Amino acid sequence: PMSDRVSFLGDVDARELPALYAASSGFVLPSVAASETFGVVQLEAMAARRPLVVSRASEGVASVHAGAESALLVAPGDAMALREAMLRVRDDRELGTRLVAAADTLIADRYSLDDRLADLEALLYEATGRSTAA
Repeated sequence: PMSDRVSFLGDVDARELPALYAASSGFVLPSVAASETFGVVQLEAMAARRPLVVSRASEGVASVHAGAESALLVAPGDAMALREAMLRVRDDRELGTRLVAAADTLIADRYSLDDRLADLEALLYEATGRSTAA
């Protein structure tokens, strides 16, 4: 039965997440809501080096992977496509390795702390009407 392989844990303390990611063989974000935004949980799973299967519920969710092959993306609400993508990741270790490698590159290129801080600094300068630090 599926219950031997899948656990729905509900709310989990953030301190427990690294161990849970480490115990998993992959990560699935089956969101169907167009209101779903960025989905930071995707970055957490990529940082844990887990292959991702993600529903394209919104541009925000899909934008995390824009231009990269760091996840298998499926249409929201398409249970068969979600199933097939999950099986592909489970059965094709080479695919999982490629997804993880692409995610490593994506995180390094697009989501580093230095880059995020520079973006935040630029937004703050824009908001205050200044172009550089005083």
